[in-house]
Amino acid sequence: MKRIALIFLFIPFLLACFAGTLPPGAPSTPTAAEKPAQVKHAPKPRIATEPPSPTCIVNAESLNVRTSPEGQEEESRVLGWLHNGQAVTVEETRGAWLYIRAEEVSGWIHSTYCTKEK
Repeated sequence: MKRIALIFLFIPFLLACFAGTLPPGAPSTPTAAEKPAQVKHAPKPRIATEPPSPTCIVNAESLNVRTSPEGQEEESRVLGWLHNGQAVTVEETRGAWLYIRAEEVSGWIHSTYCTKEK
């Protein structure tokens, strides 16, 4: 009989312990006010595509591609050659010089030897 009385006394104690108060350090479930706000992800920014670089066609039998636009042997060395009819992409213009990109080489050529593609 004493055991039953102790159980009935112990049950309200257990209910009081677990009714909303937890021991220190125990993980708790956050209430609606404590929950962090959901972050809405912004749409991915559109990447601006650059307009296509102009192309030109080599109109010389063999054209030197150089390291600098001066074209003087002391200041500019030859990186490679382009052939008549070869299409290149113009990346930059400096005076009469064009910085071009081709499949095998990039560098400076004189605009006299390259006809702009229409």
